[in-house]
Amino acid sequence: MVLPKLKVTVILTMMAFALTVVISIPLGIISSFKENGFFDRFLTVFNQIVMSIPPFFIGILLTCLFGLVFRLFTPGLFVSLDENPAAFFGYMIFPAISIALPKIAMTLKMVRSSVLAEMQKNLLEKSVILFSLSMRMAFVVFLPLFPPKSLEERKRLCVFGFLCLEVLSVC
Repeated sequence: MVLPKLKVTVILTMMAFALTVVISIPLGIISSFKENGFFDRFLTVFNQIVMSIPPFFIGILLTCLFGLVFRLFTPGLFVSLDENPAAFFGYMIFPAISIALPKIAMTLKMVRSSVLAEMQKNLLEKSVILFSLSMRMAFVVFLPLFPPKSLEERKRLCVFGFLCLEVLSVC
């Protein structure tokens, strides 16, 4: 009795998660590149409105709009996945949207702020970090070219390598 409902719940959750990822990440990146533009301000206002409305009310609004006004589906009807997969996903998209919209708003806001923070970091600092990481990797790559012949050489090479990595990590 629980298993069929669990299957529907998992599908609904996956649809809401997919919508959240597919919509919020690109919009967050675009919004951050067009900072303080019309699109950014529109999304900020839209986010505040969506985050203030409970998901169940969004579901009721979507059901009234698309079910009663546009007559895309019959409200209250459920089609099983085994019966008709296309109709099943057609009926599940609106609940998935109502669950995903507040999460899209929050994720979009976080992606936008993260991208803006990364864009404002000092480029010189990034280049120094990139240089030190590349030097560390180069040291690891060149180690096999000079194989140590004795245990004493191995110890010295390990100490030398450790010191080089520590000096590069300080840079």
